[in-house]
Amino acid sequence: MSLILGGAIGNVIDSTFYGVALNNAPFDSPTRWFHGQVIDMLFFPLVRFNWPEWVPVVGGDDFLFFSPVFNIADSSIFIGVVTILIFQRKFFIEKAAAPEARKDQIEERPSIGPLHENGVEKTQPETKGPSTL
Repeated sequence: MSLILGGAIGNVIDSTFYGVALNNAPFDSPTRWFHGQVIDMLFFPLVRFNWPEWVPVVGGDDFLFFSPVFNIADSSIFIGVVTILIFQRKFFIEKAAAPEARKDQIEERPSIGPLHENGVEKTQPETKGPSTL
């Protein structure tokens, strides 16, 4: 989350203040505020050479290995989002279902005696005939 927040703040600083502080807003922008261009770019050319003339199709052309130019703020946002996607179970914890109780942990309830058909305990013996109050 801090990578995403830091990248977002970096982009806001770039677009808000660098147009004024460094005067790098586009020529046709209505104001220099909020129109600054990104300046924190990275470029790591690892290998650069010219293809020999005898190589078919690309002979005589320049070759540059790993030519992407990328922004620090956007890279941190990307890394933060990918990290959340990979480890989403740790970021978004759901309530785990209650584990089933093991048989040895279940306490035995004392027997309550014989029950009627409706589940009520028989407390007095059944009598035949009219009941007396």
